[in-house]
Amino acid sequence: MLQEQLIAQGKHIQLLQEQLLAKDNQIGQITVAMENMTTALTAAQALHAGTIQKQLTEYSVMEQSSDELEQPKQKQSFFSKLFGKK
Repeated sequence: MLQEQLIAQGKHIQLLQEQLLAKDNQIGQITVAMENMTTALTAAQALHAGTIQKQLTEYSVMEQSSDELEQPKQKQSFFSKLFGKK
């Protein structure tokens, strides 16, 4: 009877070791998936930053063009301000 209990405990220990091995494999797969996700997110962030930089550059160029197109206002004399048309 004692021998049977030892055999049963040995089988139980073997089952627990197999379960631990399966969990280790799952953890490894999750770790690889997280590393892949991190790589993808880093690439997406870099792409987004590049897009923002491009938009800012385009906006800056448009703003400079707009400033160059504006005519400087001519100064009016005191009397033209006072008696001029509005």
